[in-house]
Amino acid sequence: MACNAHVIRKNATHVFGVTAGAVEYMAGEGNGIVMKNPTIALDRFNPELYPNKNTDGTIRMIMVGSFSERKNQKFSIEILRELCKTRPDSTLTLIGYPRSPKEPYLEQMKQMIKDYDLENNVQFLPQDADIPLAMSESTFLMMPSVQEGLPNVALEAQAMGLPCYVSSDVSTECDCGLCHFLPLEKGAAYWAETLIEHVNKHGFEKKYLDMSEWDNEKICEDYLEYYRGNK
Repeated sequence: MACNAHVIRKNATHVFGVTAGAVEYMAGEGNGIVMKNPTIALDRFNPELYPNKNTDGTIRMIMVGSFSERKNQKFSIEILRELCKTRPDSTLTLIGYPRSPKEPYLEQMKQMIKDYDLENNVQFLPQDADIPLAMSESTFLMMPSVQEGLPNVALEAQAMGLPCYVSSDVSTECDCGLCHFLPLEKGAAYWAETLIEHVNKHGFEKKYLDMSEWDNEKICEDYLEYYRGNK
């Protein structure tokens, strides 16, 4: 990566990055341009298309992403285990895929679910599932990643009005108003307690944000302005 950064700094006329940290790494301090990625198809991630189906008092967590140590789905399973001690109807929906055919992480997840007797509380959906629909049926997006840049899924969840509980190791630049950052070091019981406190205080209310600045079409047009030499 150091070589790539050196080549970019030497040859690029413009350096774009999705976070300030990425821009500084690739272009050097004080250089480069922070630009949003084409991120959200607001014609799909539109809460007006989906009635709020989460009205029965059940805490429903959702995770979207490849099944891997970095994404840390095991931690969400631990949170579910803690939730079920006081709210046994709580659920976790996992949408994704193993990073490689030999990836053992998925089998480890399934073994945890079996060991904790959570088979009836966990649902696996394929990566091509209807994610906006699944989000509309959920209470929280979980993102206990041990490492992450700017996660698109957190932006999509916020477009759907979904509160996001996110590891403090994730860039805060994904926060549009609905992200709550917690340290992994606090443990799953602390995270579960925080989710219950959220529900006790706010119920299952969803807050809908203006996410138009993240819309695919708008961002693509911004990039085109640079290519046309207008910026």
